[in-house]
Amino acid sequence: MNRESGTFVSGLVGITHFDPREAGLSSETRFAHGVGIGIDYRIANNLSFRLEGRGIGTFLDSSGGIFCSSSKGCAMYADSNLLLQGEVISGLTFRF
Repeated sequence: MNRESGTFVSGLVGITHFDPREAGLSSETRFAHGVGIGIDYRIANNLSFRLEGRGIGTFLDSSGGIFCSSSKGCAMYADSNLLLQGEVISGLTFRF
């Protein structure tokens, strides 16, 4: 099989699991989705270099606040529906 170099688009549907280590906080699992784009550069018939960038969004349902006191400092408030993450992946692909 003769394979050509080229670009590609990828998609992701899955889950993200949050597991906080602090006492009093519980773990949660949420729906996630993402999209990526990359290149696959053929070095030889069965060897190629692959580079891909991905963006991943996890749906949240959280809220909080910022509360300050003169003796204890401040605590932060957040209201979020989506957590965004990114990653870059590179490596060699060997086909046989």
